Amino acid sequence: MAVEDIKRKMENFRRLYVDQDLCIGCGACVAMDEGETFYMQDNGKAITRPNREKNEDFLMICPTEAIKVNEEK
Repeated sequence: MAVEDIKRKMENFRRLYVDQDLCIGCGACVAMDEGETFYMQDNGKAITRPNREKNEDFLMICPTEAIKVNEEK
């Protein structure tokens, strides 16, 4: 299974997630969240833990609009 396929499957377990192609690693989401849902990877980009986060204020804090919402099915 390709890495991209794994990433897509992981996004299904997350309500909020970070589009790695858009993330610039500014850390605004991590600072706002205090590490509950968002954290920084070794590559300097943010990622989320599996979550059911409903606070969509995170969408407004990201300067590149890298934070996305997975609609629940």
